[in-house]
Amino acid sequence: MKKMKTYIGSSCYEIITQDLEAIKTFLKKLHDAGGNATEMFFIFTWCGGEVWQPYPIVNYKTEDNITSPVCDLSKWNLLAWAKWKQVFKSCAENKITPFIRIHDFCSLKDRIGKRKYCFVNNIQREEGELHGGIWEVPVRKYYSRLNQVLINKLKDAGVKEYFFIPMNEADVVDGGWSEEEKDRVNIDFHKWYLKDLTSKGLPKERIIMNPSRNIKEIEALGCRLEYHGVNSPETLKLGLAKFSKGFPNGDGHDSFAKGRADYQNWREPSVSQAKAMGKLLKGMFGYCYFNRATESNKKCDIARAKFDVVKELANQIFGT
Repeated sequence: MKKMKTYIGSSCYEIITQDLEAIKTFLKKLHDAGGNATEMFFIFTWCGGEVWQPYPIVNYKTEDNITSPVCDLSKWNLLAWAKWKQVFKSCAENKITPFIRIHDFCSLKDRIGKRKYCFVNNIQREEGELHGGIWEVPVRKYYSRLNQVLINKLKDAGVKEYFFIPMNEADVVDGGWSEEEKDRVNIDFHKWYLKDLTSKGLPKERIIMNPSRNIKEIEALGCRLEYHGVNSPETLKLGLAKFSKGFPNGDGHDSFAKGRADYQNWREPSVSQAKAMGKLLKGMFGYCYFNRATESNKKCDIARAKFDVVKELANQIFGT
């Protein structure tokens, strides 16, 4: 029986918005500390992420005193893709496995962030080609095309191992639907994404779901579930007991965490907590946490990242 690989890492979620040389330094330091994984958001609209979406901004429109970019889904944002290529190449060079969150629900639940989202405001909707929302069938041809290009770009950059999370903290809040309809839409979205990615050759084992609703139904699809708010051995124990196929993650607040704080006073594990967590994670799938030092104030700076926590995790798990 093949021994399970354990993935340990730390992340700067808005990595694509950062200086390229600083990104490369971050990935090298992560590798040198013994880490082998990092997470990255692909489509998001907070912290200036809208300009790094995979489609170019071709216009702006103002509604309700809010000015929003309009993208063109028939074209590619060449600047963004060129930078992603360099990020992926650096991952390959440093033996870092990227965990890529393709869509981001957090960008969609905020009315201003939602209007910046490339699949919400685009030329195709304005010209009548697309109808329905981001959950419905018409837009999926663009999702599928994007999935294939993203797979191709990773391959071209030499990345042999990666994971896709279809949507971060997936939920449905559209006011016109009943709760039963929201459940149906959410489950159908994940079923479709699973079918589309596996049809493109991505094994089910490399697809991680991160739903905020219908957790049991989506877990039944057979993919690993990502769960958030894990920054202490106490919370990690609870998660490992709850999910047989889980990916514990440091995104979010953990009241037991004692490590560095970000500007919200949300903390990563302390080094001593990492020691205890590493012992629990040995032989398990793995764990990634948000590198809080990068957001010690609200403006992210990847150059502020610290790696003593990931080093202790790796030391406990790999004996580095």
